[in-house]
Amino acid sequence: MEKDPPDVTILDQCRTLYEDRGFFVVQHDRRESRGTCLRAGVSPQVGRGWMDIRELRDGISLGRCDCVIHSPHEYSYPNFSCNLGFNMLLCGGFQLGIPELGLSEQVQAGDLWLCSGRVEEVRYRHQPHTTMRGLSLDIPVHVLDQWREQLPQRFSRNLDALLSRDPAVCMRLTHHRPTISRLATRLLAQSCSDVCDELRLESQALDILAVFLGLDISAEETRRHCGGSRRSVAIDEAVDILCSEWVDPPTIAALARRVALNECYLKTGFRQRLGMTIGEYVRKLRMQKALELLETGEHSVLEVALMVGYSCPGHFSGAFRQFHGRLPSNCIR
Repeated sequence: MEKDPPDVTILDQCRTLYEDRGFFVVQHDRRESRGTCLRAGVSPQVGRGWMDIRELRDGISLGRCDCVIHSPHEYSYPNFSCNLGFNMLLCGGFQLGIPELGLSEQVQAGDLWLCSGRVEEVRYRHQPHTTMRGLSLDIPVHVLDQWREQLPQRFSRNLDALLSRDPAVCMRLTHHRPTISRLATRLLAQSCSDVCDELRLESQALDILAVFLGLDISAEETRRHCGGSRRSVAIDEAVDILCSEWVDPPTIAALARRVALNECYLKTGFRQRLGMTIGEYVRKLRMQKALELLETGEHSVLEVALMVGYSCPGHFSGAFRQFHGRLPSNCIR
């Protein structure tokens, strides 16, 4: 089986989007003293203003935006993903749509959203003459794993569900947040002209991240947004197909087409659901059936090998011994 492609960073995704869309124009994209910074201006045909995305310590990403949209504008991000992202809108509003999750919401000033996982498409629609100010923080999974035992229990108790990434999570957090608003406004206004400014920016970003991680993410709220989705149904369908066709299973590409799911999502979701890859699951089904057939005493090792999809008895014996810890010949009664 081929390996899953590596995760793409928020910076990488934005670079690609800015090349393909006319919304922002890249002003600089370079390594600075504290990490890489991508800064872009709003295209004059769309409005005015700026946005930037910066890498902070441990791979944490900070995004900021302060712009005015002159005319109605719609755009979409394909194959968008984040680790665990907090997104806060300080001013303005827009329509957010994620078809895969059945989500269509009006995002308003003061909203704080929590997002995790990968979705096939994110849609945005802005109204004309709208001022947009906001920020986002994305925390890599490996950092959260390191912090897990020290995170406040009210947040960490639902961390596994939030990071399962199948289905993806995108939910508005219903909390009164005056402290966060003050910190976010200060962070958005912080300049970055020298190393001292960069240190101040990172310090303020970590301050607001500490507040985010101290929020009480209720179990009920988590279940509501981490429940079933089309992707979960597709994984169930894939399991059913493999259980029926394990002797001659479809390729991953063919299986993905049959359940109408992206190959990467299928492999990742399957492994998260069953704790093993698709290939390992098929091998498990074959080995379980092989043991049943051998224990009847009615078939030779060669016959059983052919019956469970192996044309080479040697390969079958090796796989059987690896799975059951004994040779198939020792199982014939």
